[in-house]
Amino acid sequence: IDLGLHLEKADNDSCKESFFAKKKHFFILSSAGKPIYSMHGSDDILTVYSGIIQTIVSFFQYNPDGDTEQLKSFVAGDNVEKVRFLFLNKSPIILMASSSLGESDIQLNQQLDFLYNFLLTTLSKPHIDKVFQRRENFDLRKLLGKADIACLDSICNDLANFNNPGLIIGGLECVKIRKSIRNKIEGMLLSNKSENLLYGLLVAPNGRLITVLRPRRHTLHTSDLQLLFSMIFNTNTFKSASKKDQDLEEGEQQRQQLTSNEEFWVPVCLPKFNPNGFLYSFIQFIDLKDERLMKLHDMNMDVLKNKNISDDSSKITIILISAYKDSFFEMRKIANNIIKSLKLERSIYRELFRSVVGTQVSPIDIPAPLVKHFIFKSKKYTQFVFSRLQGQEVDEDKEVDKGQLMMIYSYLHSRMLFNNRSSGGSTNANSASRANNRVRSANNGKDNDFMESNFINQVKWKYAKDTLIGLLISTSNYEIYLINNGGIVDKSLLVKSCKNIIRWCRKNEERLFICGGAVF
Repeated sequence: IDLGLHLEKADNDSCKESFFAKKKHFFILSSAGKPIYSMHGSDDILTVYSGIIQTIVSFFQYNPDGDTEQLKSFVAGDNVEKVRFLFLNKSPIILMASSSLGESDIQLNQQLDFLYNFLLTTLSKPHIDKVFQRRENFDLRKLLGKADIACLDSICNDLANFNNPGLIIGGLECVKIRKSIRNKIEGMLLSNKSENLLYGLLVAPNGRLITVLRPRRHTLHTSDLQLLFSMIFNTNTFKSASKKDQDLEEGEQQRQQLTSNEEFWVPVCLPKFNPNGFLYSFIQFIDLKDERLMKLHDMNMDVLKNKNISDDSSKITIILISAYKDSFFEMRKIANNIIKSLKLERSIYRELFRSVVGTQVSPIDIPAPLVKHFIFKSKKYTQFVFSRLQGQEVDEDKEVDKGQLMMIYSYLHSRMLFNNRSSGGSTNANSASRANNRVRSANNGKDNDFMESNFINQVKWKYAKDTLIGLLISTSNYEIYLINNGGIVDKSLLVKSCKNIIRWCRKNEERLFICGGAVF
């Protein structure tokens, strides 16, 4: 499939032609115009444009009558390619995004807010305020290490290439696992709870949640977990070389993989939880692809020879969060007990391995004819199911292919956000109403719950020889996004497939989502 998405990666290229050719830019600077970060361009380019951005923001800051006003956004360009500029003033930090990818003000604002919160995660708000109170033109880059810049690069790459579904639709992906096994794992977490343990997380590769340990009246915000997972999985901070340099074949590049069995103790500020202080995270990776454990639990050993299973795809992560800086050894003891139980409990180990290393649900498993791919999001749990792509032509693990799917979903999500903002959630927008009517006629009024949707929208996406149709249905309980091959579509069959997905996800809710977690 080729829908016209071309990957853009963070760079420090000094070529201005290359800089202006990019479709997405992110800038972070101080209120005094001091550069902090740019996704593209050299330090010289960043310095020039930080000054320009600061001047523009300052120019629009005051009205002639003396009232303060903030510049939020503007659009430049013609109908062929419009560029949207959006500003987020979080004094003493200013952030700006520019995009020609059709994103809305709301989406770009959410992206800038996520980048700002990453700075808080790394430094905390009081510390940032303090250094700028002392010196207005302080260079914040002095406080950001290479790992911090690498994480900003990784986040911006995901945002520019539509490669993080959770950031686009606002949710967390979970591992599909049997309810009884998830309950057993949660029982293990609770049995090892201590006074100084605030939160516990068991996470599969790429930030897919297995389960959560939390206080009864408190839950971690989705955005905080997304920031934490970006820090862990999207940088090389917790990785090591997969081979020694002398073992590399000629022309082979060194690959980084998550470091198993090593223990990490990391201070982290979770802005939605508390932007004014740090918590402390114990982090350890456990490799389930262990020959001794597989023999112990009578597993099929052929999986060890499977080259399609990457080094990191069989590693789960245990994260224990404490408010106390000196509780490392206590957290390590708890982690060791949990890890030992996970490895030795036969039913848990076998199910974990199957669920973590195995593939996601496919539309054909439901079944859902005509559906190439879908996402089902539970609004109650702020969690989602991300299906496998139907058919062999496209590999959803390839960044460009996944990005093209999410580009359509992002457009649909943008239409929903705009509709909610302009019409209070009703389907007053013409395009939404037309899509609603098409689905209503195909449904023939047979499913009242299906038709009580707050929002229904459809988009036909055509580029060169490829055509796809995307559909979004949003109710008070869920959102479902799906894509089918374009061309002549049997609308009644597509509606039936959509209802099949909804019913299947509801029926399997306790396998697909963490419905409560280990609560104490």
